[in-house]
Amino acid sequence: MSHKTDNLSEVRSYSAIIPTVFLSFILISFFAAYLRTGFYADDFMQMGTFYHNAIPYGHTSITLGRYWANVFWGISTTAFGTTSDAPYLIFSTLIFFAGLYFIYLSIKPILELQYYLWALVILFASGCTLPLMLWASNNVHSMAILTISVGIFGFSKQFLYQRGVEIFSKYSIIESLTYSLMLFANPLYSPFLLIGIISCFLKLRQIRVKKRNFVSRIWMTYFLLMQIILPFTVLLTISIPQTLKNSAYKQSRLVYIWKNIQFYSDQIAPRHIVMFIYALIFFLGVLAFITAIVKRHWMAMLFFYLGFSILIPILMQQNQHFLNYLVMPIFTIVIGILLEFSFLRSSRESILNNYFTSISFIFVFIILFAGSTSVREWYIDYNAGYAIYKLRIEMSSLVPPNSNLCLEENLSTAQKSWLEGGLDYQWGLLHSPVNASSVVFASRSGCKPASGTSIIEVVSDTRGGFNAKLK
Repeated sequence: MSHKTDNLSEVRSYSAIIPTVFLSFILISFFAAYLRTGFYADDFMQMGTFYHNAIPYGHTSITLGRYWANVFWGISTTAFGTTSDAPYLIFSTLIFFAGLYFIYLSIKPILELQYYLWALVILFASGCTLPLMLWASNNVHSMAILTISVGIFGFSKQFLYQRGVEIFSKYSIIESLTYSLMLFANPLYSPFLLIGIISCFLKLRQIRVKKRNFVSRIWMTYFLLMQIILPFTVLLTISIPQTLKNSAYKQSRLVYIWKNIQFYSDQIAPRHIVMFIYALIFFLGVLAFITAIVKRHWMAMLFFYLGFSILIPILMQQNQHFLNYLVMPIFTIVIGILLEFSFLRSSRESILNNYFTSISFIFVFIILFAGSTSVREWYIDYNAGYAIYKLRIEMSSLVPPNSNLCLEENLSTAQKSWLEGGLDYQWGLLHSPVNASSVVFASRSGCKPASGTSIIEVVSDTRGGFNAKLK
């Protein structure tokens, strides 16, 4: 019996190495991308708004009430300048990784490390994390994921693992702060507020049972304020009105579900086998969610609720056409499935089961990784950020700083749209390394010669990028 147990422990240790190797392979490609990528269109707009103006809380027209974006861009533009996008991307990515770490701390008592690592492998293999880590303006998603993860960690410590924990503990205080902070980052994740309501009433019930004095009444008021009153006030008076000011976020209908599914399948599931794997994950998620409700497995229910409650509004909105929206739903649903299977798994675990599990995950990884090939090529091999970055470097060698530029676009209609959108019109050229004084866009031969104006012709290269020539 002891020999069998030792063999099983050895297999478990090796089982954790396999996903670590795959995860390292994926992350290396991300670090390679950091050396090649560049600022995206809305990054230029954010820099133009916040540069040398640390934490300007008054700027809400661009951030739509997401005050974390004000903090991120206010501090970052002052600290990092506008020369390189790498510090911005690393800052945002570290916030995202911190969120993933707190999720691990939340499930550590009931889920083995190897299964958490496999969940990470599936998430990164899907390609959905690429725009989150390589697009600085998506820092609002990174921060929202971090606040939710910290909230889950505090909630689990209080009610799911340590039933006798002191209600006024550090976990309780930290958790109570996350609900409003999440809204200030990104109200897309507002279904998380239901966890705050449940947590608040559980705390109030414990206070009423254990303590009835002046101090307890102060704590009751604090929890009501921080977990219900303040978050819903922020949601109704700031988050929703500011978001709806942008017409792109107003359209939310059932008719968009199928269109959005088609869009995402074209991005990360171009083949039937890949689509089958995602459909299988969704089906297993629904089945495991039902099982968790019947068996009252609260931790699995928590992750399933977050995954599906965030996914459904995303699929219903017209504007949610970016893969980073799927990061939290995919990860939480996969974690929920693994949690539920860990609850239902027999205590008499065999070595064969560990080998079979590893082989199954390797198969899923290969399918999903192959399905996201075009996404990786877009963001890593020759992505929009790199194409714009390369063009800006090339233009900086053609003209001196503070030049007045006129760009003749010798491009197709689609390429014009991509160039102007990628540069966010003049914003991308008013910053380093070009540092132009003014920028005008014109069609072929549309620039009129004028003193003090440099005319640059922009043409497409063989790989879909852009080349600049001084006329």
